[in-house]
Amino acid sequence: MGLTAILTTLEKTFGPVKVKRESAFAMLVRQTCGYPASDEACAKGWEALATDVGTTPEAILTAPRSKLSKAMRAGGIVPDLRAKRLVQIAKSATADLASRAVLKRLPTIGDPGADKILLFTRKELIAAVPSSATHVTERLFGLSGSYPHVYRASQKTLDAALPRTFAARIRAYLLLKRHGRTICKRSRPKLRALPAHARLQLFHRPRPGRAWAVTENHVKQPGSSGSHAKKQRLGKTDGHGGPHSEMAQVQCRRLPPLFHARMVHDPKDILVA
Repeated sequence: MGLTAILTTLEKTFGPVKVKRESAFAMLVRQTCGYPASDEACAKGWEALATDVGTTPEAILTAPRSKLSKAMRAGGIVPDLRAKRLVQIAKSATADLASRAVLKRLPTIGDPGADKILLFTRKELIAAVPSSATHVTERLFGLSGSYPHVYRASQKTLDAALPRTFAARIRAYLLLKRHGRTICKRSRPKLRALPAHARLQLFHRPRPGRAWAVTENHVKQPGSSGSHAKKQRLGKTDGHGGPHSEMAQVQCRRLPPLFHARMVHDPKDILVA
């Protein structure tokens, strides 16, 4: 299953992506409004800031720090620190926020954050990777290594596979992010939420030399066996309180690379490592 088919399946699962176009300044303020960062937390903090203070640089710079902190409480923890960061961002509002170097001088902005802002503001046609969803691309593309290595390798793969349009790359970013937050979670992934024919391919593609045993409700990690097997619960309980019956175990064997991307249509099919 290629990237195009993966994104199509995810879009059928989640629905078409909706993009709200914002300036670089607004994106910086919004992502500071919530911590731990999530769309929901940031939206709550943004709404409180817009209501009590305002979201323009002038409003943020003239507001008492206590008022900024109070607004930030709506979006989560460390409100005083985030209020301080808002002031730093507001002071940079007149700078060239289309510059990667300028963006990276701002609090909490590294390459992933700069990539996202430059892509979503249509300043640079880059293949941005959701910073919180590198585990998704790691599984889909069979990557391993440190966070910077996985991020760059994911970016290279996406750049080669995606059309060179802002719309296509923003769509991919949002779908992979949603997949990582709702189904392909870093821990306790929800395999059952995917269409049956795509469950395994959209959850992971094991790295060469590793074998996974996968059932409908569990993922058995490589190197585990017997009572020491590490399993992640993926299913829910049925109406009688017991677990859903598991489908036939998908046998995962070491086979030549030719079979690496084979799609699993039936429990008897082979997903290769």
